[in-house]
Amino acid sequence: MPAAIRIAVADQKRTSPGDRRDMVKERARVIARGPVDQYGCVRWCPEELPAGETEATLDEIKRQLCNMYSEEGMGGSERAEPLMEKTYIIQRRYLNSLPAPDIEGIKGEWPFLFSQRGLYSHFGLLTDISILMKLQEALNNKGSTVIRFCQELNRHPGIEDILANYVPEPCATVADVQRTMELPSTPYLIVQGDMMNPKAWMLCIDQVVVMGPHDHFVQGVAALFASYYAFNLHYPEHGSSTLEFIQRNVNTVEVSSL
Repeated sequence: MPAAIRIAVADQKRTSPGDRRDMVKERARVIARGPVDQYGCVRWCPEELPAGETEATLDEIKRQLCNMYSEEGMGGSERAEPLMEKTYIIQRRYLNSLPAPDIEGIKGEWPFLFSQRGLYSHFGLLTDISILMKLQEALNNKGSTVIRFCQELNRHPGIEDILANYVPEPCATVADVQRTMELPSTPYLIVQGDMMNPKAWMLCIDQVVVMGPHDHFVQGVAALFASYYAFNLHYPEHGSSTLEFIQRNVNTVEVSSL
């Protein structure tokens, strides 16, 4: 591999279309029983249109968003944010539809969901949680505990041998990642450059880099976590412990895991 591609959270287990359909059906049954479902979502399948809006006006706003993206790319994400919030109901309708849309389809219909602003805002409406704020609070409150745990790991047999063989390598671009790696379909982060001092992160879903490269690793963790909720994805088996830690202890979503 010509470049160092450091994977922070990775899993080779595929999330099949059937898995996503099962989750959509399961949540559809749960939502009818109350405003908060077993995953902690409060607006998973909203039914009431925004005040003063109709189906036709929301479809027109969606066309405006697509045109905005065509003209400005992700540079238009700040202007798009209030329009994305207004069209949240039809976004959820599309994301919850059967058969479940794939990531390329979602990118075509709602490209600003793959901006940081769009994804964090969508997660906030879905759960009533400001993910970046909660994540930063958790790091401030619990970061020292995590550091102490990592320091204990340094005493584990074999750790010194691994570190002794660690050699930093050059950064990879988005094109490098998609050309040289067999990418899993489950969401995961790729860290550019030296893992001990990462320069940037990228989010991959369904074998496609959908976000980044961006600075600030905490924002990448927030995007990774939010993507499972926004796009109705199961936690992968090998990454579930990390994601459940974020869910239960970082974002205070005190519910059953995905």
